[in-house]
Amino acid sequence: MAAAAVTEGSGACTRAPTAAAAQMDAAAEQIGHVVAAEGELRGDCKDDVAGGHSDAESTVGASSQGDARATPTCGSSDGSTKMRARIVELVSWERVALGTKIKPHCTSAHCAADIYLLSAFLTMSRLQDIGGDGIRLLLRALKFLRLCDYSAEDIASILAHTCEYMKDVLKVCGDRMDAQEVGNVVVCLMFMAHSWSQDETCPLRVWHRHIFREYCSIKTLNLAVVRLFELRRYRMRLPTQKVIDNMERLQAAVPWSGALLHTSS
Repeated sequence: MAAAAVTEGSGACTRAPTAAAAQMDAAAEQIGHVVAAEGELRGDCKDDVAGGHSDAESTVGASSQGDARATPTCGSSDGSTKMRARIVELVSWERVALGTKIKPHCTSAHCAADIYLLSAFLTMSRLQDIGGDGIRLLLRALKFLRLCDYSAEDIASILAHTCEYMKDVLKVCGDRMDAQEVGNVVVCLMFMAHSWSQDETCPLRVWHRHIFREYCSIKTLNLAVVRLFELRRYRMRLPTQKVIDNMERLQAAVPWSGALLHTSS
């Protein structure tokens, strides 16, 4: 599945049809207005997402499952802004593992549920030493997935896979990564997990535009993802029960029913 997109650096990705590209650009402009007002995700959402990309941009550009979610969409910006303004009030910080680390960066979260999800994910992945930049990057990645309208189960599945992938990375090179690198690697693994586990995926260039643009070039990001695929020998499948167990732990971390559901208004 996802591995097919990175074999031999061939740039073998599925290009979006012209009509779909027009829809992507319209949605990109909409989300751009929202995130610009919030001072976050400073990517240029008017870039053409359909063509004119180099091989470095497109090598890991889409999984073999397609790229129907090529650009985030969203609803009312007022509703989401009000939700984030209440995050500190809504979260029971005494119940949040690593809460003292996460709280200073909670304005990067899309909703209060993401605080609990991130706390559980960091604990499960043994990432208690992650720095503030990494926390902000992960919260932005979770917001990106929500704005792409991935469901609660989708997000839990992506994180469940990412958790196990990260444990394997730490075994190989954990002592050689600083706090910032840890955050970057985790979000790269999130991209890989979503490419493997989801039927509709976002190309790497879109992840770069909305999450990584401030940190590295698309070429550097592409090489990092390919290297992580190589570390796993392109084996993304996990034991089914392990994925289920991880998903249950993540969903149980959110203390109220339905909190994982994405609402855009």
